[in-house]
Amino acid sequence: MLTVAYWSSKIGLLRYFPESFYIKNQTLIESERKQYKLLAYKQLMSQAMLHESQTVKENAKKVPANINPKISALLMVSNGDGTSFSQFEWQRYAERFASDQSNVQVVYMDAPHNLYHYQSDAIVSRIKEFLENN
Repeated sequence: MLTVAYWSSKIGLLRYFPESFYIKNQTLIESERKQYKLLAYKQLMSQAMLHESQTVKENAKKVPANINPKISALLMVSNGDGTSFSQFEWQRYAERFASDQSNVQVVYMDAPHNLYHYQSDAIVSRIKEFLENN
């Protein structure tokens, strides 16, 4: 499937998809939408993105199980839409990661994987609140 998407992108088929396929953030102004669209045409399924998509699960295994305990961390977790995991499975990964780390605060958000496209104001508020309290 990824290979088909890659070659479809290379021959320009993305230009025939509706914008909602690759522009999820409805709050963008027209000039931002135009720039986002041009970047999507160029990079949405580049060789680098294809490789990243093929190796994401293997690469995730390389991430340390714990982060530096001296650094407070905010982990905003989506509902799993847009990933290859169920909501339960996706959020369970976050729970397991944070379970033995007192410096990690987990916030569950009812939005797809790219949270910033859907709840940008809520994200900004959560980050400000987190920074003020840590």
